Amino acid sequence: MFRTVGDQVSLWEAVLPPELLTLPDELARVDALLDDAVFFTPFVAFFDPRIGRPSTPMETYLRLMFLKFRYRLGYESLCREVSDSITWRRFCRIPLDGAVPHPTTLMKLTTRWGLLHEQVTSEMACPEGRAGRMLLCPGLTPESSVTMLSGSPETVRTG
Repeated sequence: MFRTVGDQVSLWEAVLPPELLTLPDELARVDALLDDAVFFTPFVAFFDPRIGRPSTPMETYLRLMFLKFRYRLGYESLCREVSDSITWRRFCRIPLDGAVPHPTTLMKLTTRWGLLHEQVTSEMACPEGRAGRMLLCPGLTPESSVTMLSGSPETVRTG
């Protein structure tokens, strides 16, 4: 079963002080970019919306893959680091009392999606002229014409 978003905020997160709930600037910008549904649509064909057990939420998977690529981590070290960091858990939208996906789960999902995974990761990883490039390249304007996975020009809006 295809899930794009995860569970609700846990009770533990509701009692955290506001300082712990804010993301660092870079992660906040990536978080805002990954909220766009355009990143979910390529994966819809791989899931039946009605039957099967619930998958790892797509928003969690994409954010985990961003951290893996950005910090050059392996699957095991990625899961270990996310388990230990409140900030990374919040970024990946994994509740504090929730389980981080097992490394083999991430490996199987990545293998299942193959080239599609590489395309989406490259969209997030900032190749020239893509939406993700705005995250690390201050020379781009807030509205730039980019080509997303579908091949059609899109306009990226920030803010």
